[in-house]
Amino acid sequence: MRLRFAPSPTGFLHVGNARIALFNYLFARKHGGTFILRIDDTSSESSSEFERYIREDLLWLGLNWDEELRQSDRQGIYLRYFELLREKGLVYPCFCTKEQLEVDRKKALSEGRPPRYVGRCRNLSEEERQRLIALGKPHCWRFKVPQTGVVFFEDLVKGRARFECRHLGDFVIRRSDGSFLYMFTSAVDDGLLGITHVFRGEDHFSNTPFQILIMEALGFDVPSFAHFPLLVDRDGRPFSKRNHPPSLRELKGEGFLPEAINLFLFNLGRKEQLFKALELGSLVELFDPADYGSSRTVCSKEHLIHCNRVFIRGMDLAKLKRTFLEYCDQEDTAILDNFLELFRENANTLSELCDMYKKVVLGRFEPPKVDEQGRRALILFAESMDVDYVLERMEISRGRFFKLLRLVLTGLKHGPPIVEVLKFLGKDRVVERIKVVTEGNHGN
Repeated sequence: MRLRFAPSPTGFLHVGNARIALFNYLFARKHGGTFILRIDDTSSESSSEFERYIREDLLWLGLNWDEELRQSDRQGIYLRYFELLREKGLVYPCFCTKEQLEVDRKKALSEGRPPRYVGRCRNLSEEERQRLIALGKPHCWRFKVPQTGVVFFEDLVKGRARFECRHLGDFVIRRSDGSFLYMFTSAVDDGLLGITHVFRGEDHFSNTPFQILIMEALGFDVPSFAHFPLLVDRDGRPFSKRNHPPSLRELKGEGFLPEAINLFLFNLGRKEQLFKALELGSLVELFDPADYGSSRTVCSKEHLIHCNRVFIRGMDLAKLKRTFLEYCDQEDTAILDNFLELFRENANTLSELCDMYKKVVLGRFEPPKVDEQGRRALILFAESMDVDYVLERMEISRGRFFKLLRLVLTGLKHGPPIVEVLKFLGKDRVVERIKVVTEGNHGN
């Protein structure tokens, strides 16, 4: 089996695209197939910088590819197959102006018909075409769709799809500036690469019959298709350029683990959610496109946080330590192992864990202000290191005193049991931090 992920390097890789990359990777690896990275870089907005980021982000997730190609290097190939379609009489120049096409579109909509090309230039004589070309008349090139017949394909997610050719209309495959459209280049690439399965978002579903027609016209084998539902936000609204799903760069900066992101992406749209610390190899074994529904999928950051928490809590300590040091840019210390063991349960992300380390271990937090009762209670505790002794002599509840003690010692409102925190910090550090508050010294 041969599958491909075909990102356009016009922006950062977001979770919607990463999900499609993951699904292609999982299916290829499960069946001992080939995973191909195809960079669709023919847009004027393409950037080599974004291309580099895409590669880095895929490798960060562990999605290594077997082959790679760039569409900008293949223009000669596309031209050759375009000429083959011309020789077969399956394309023709279209001289219609944007204004004409807009009038046609509005007329179709007003009559309750789907807007499609009316075929105005389809039956021009060859002499007339050559005359208009000689006059320098701007023109694109359209694929000549059969006027009868049906395009069928079995979608692995959405089920059987049926498109009547008479409803499709002749579609553009080459622009007036000579550049080729995605539908054509993708069909040619899929055919030449021997792609067996195309996994992508459902926004490409309506393109599929056009690509099938091109592939059949060029004598290529048609792959199987799986169109996965698009992601929506918590309110059910589709993501857009303004309201976009988070990029992998953003999530990495926030301290999310690649293993957690893979699990999160794997669960998106899956009928049965899995919230165990499953590594990439386990996801390979479990992946099946039939397990995904056809309705739009809510992309909830709360679910991602849950996945991340699962991995932070369950990760091998040595691996967590390496990951923490790389993210937090701290030096390895004798106390670090104990810190991670104690505080990992209270962190959702590496960012939170790093913040806890700086406060708890390094003491980098603003000491809280305390009232006179709290100040006296803290002084008693520093002298005795005995909570019961303090509570017997002060009119302060255990809950309030523990909350105060946690803030004074760690700068945190929540965390591990205070008894464990006291043991971790040790008497000297506890006394020192209490003095900072009770004596009004704001040093650490």
